[in-house]
Amino acid sequence: MTERESAFAITERSKSSIIQHKNFESRYVDNRTVDVWIPPRFTFDKVQKYKVLYVHDGQNIFNDRSQNNSKQWGIGQTLENLISEGKVAPTIVVAIHNNGFKRFIEYMPEVPKEYTSTPQARAILKANFGVTELQSNNYLKFIVEELIPFIKTTYPISNEKKDTVIMGSSMGGLISLYAISKYPAIFGAAGCISTHW
Repeated sequence: MTERESAFAITERSKSSIIQHKNFESRYVDNRTVDVWIPPRFTFDKVQKYKVLYVHDGQNIFNDRSQNNSKQWGIGQTLENLISEGKVAPTIVVAIHNNGFKRFIEYMPEVPKEYTSTPQARAILKANFGVTELQSNNYLKFIVEELIPFIKTTYPISNEKKDTVIMGSSMGGLISLYAISKYPAIFGAAGCISTHW
């Protein structure tokens, strides 16, 4: 067992697991928790390369108690079924927790700047969030420059763009669309559910 495997106490298991990385540090945004769901029979074997799904509002993805409507998304159960039926390749899910109050300023796209940085827009941000600038570019830098490299060095995931997907609902759908527009060389697809327009 490698040091990485023993650190997470993971061996090949019959059930899925969630590994929580608390207080994940960033130069671009506030530190936050990141949950990583791994499928049944996951192994750190270098031969198997997993697809990866990055999901916003991570505290809502696997835990009923942290979701506003007391229902988690069911991504784990759904993927488990699809993987076992051979309909989806082995995949891990990276659930990025939001920072509550700052969710809007991190998920609202900064472009087109001619609309998001007008005096009126800055006044609205200041009155509602205590800031005058959106932080979505920094949030995406956190994902692309810090989180993705960490996931690539910690878990045996594919480096292929087609195997890297980003997803969210509402504002999470909007930032997912922004992410694939801003980083088309990184993300092969975006899941935009009930997108907040």
